[in-house]
Amino acid sequence: RRERESMAEEEESEEFEVGTRPKAPSLAWTDLQLADCEAYLALTAPDDILKFIADKMALPDFETNPTSAVVVDLYLWVLDFAKQAGFTPEKMSAAFTILKQTHAFATADGGKPMEETLEHCKQLVLKHSLKGVAGHVDLFSHSDVQLFTDYITTSFMHHYKLYLFAASHQQAFDRHTATLFVNTAFPPP
Repeated sequence: RRERESMAEEEESEEFEVGTRPKAPSLAWTDLQLADCEAYLALTAPDDILKFIADKMALPDFETNPTSAVVVDLYLWVLDFAKQAGFTPEKMSAAFTILKQTHAFATADGGKPMEETLEHCKQLVLKHSLKGVAGHVDLFSHSDVQLFTDYITTSFMHHYKLYLFAASHQQAFDRHTATLFVNTAFPPP
């Protein structure tokens, strides 16, 4: 029994480099590690940012699959929000995972009612904003919570039915190409 206890203590005391693994109950570093957040913040070209998100979230078909394109767009905007709000990489990672898990919850089993999804999201945000409460992490300040919940309600929740529709219906992808010709004058004789 003592051997098992000492092995459990060793596993708990095993330290990982900050930003590489989530530490329960926090969702920070679950989907995006510290290096990923720093890499995202260093990107400036829109195509590079989209490729970064698609690669990280295993959505390589986002250019041809409309459902994947909607998801990449959702992830792009939550990362952009976190960047504009001045979130630290840890807050950015947690916010990203909260919205990702909220989207997964909303679209599971053919879609959940908006009220259930909003309650689920509130619980995830609350889990990251309470100090001194067991099972919670003091990551987001009151103003961070206000900014983040405003963002969620004015973006994801505002377009909730569209996200459900995109996740539950096959989308036709129309690609139109046009060849343009420009008439030019003949060279002089």
